[in-house]
Amino acid sequence: MKEGYFEGFGGPKNLGEIQRLGRIKLTRITIA
Repeated sequence: MKEGYFEGFGGPKNLGEIQRLGRIKLTRITIA
């Protein structure tokens, strides 16, 4: 899950943005 999750962001570089957008993206990836 984290692999595809971070892949969408191009890598775990923007941990700050991932934390914010993570909640939205994580929900979509979790369902998918």
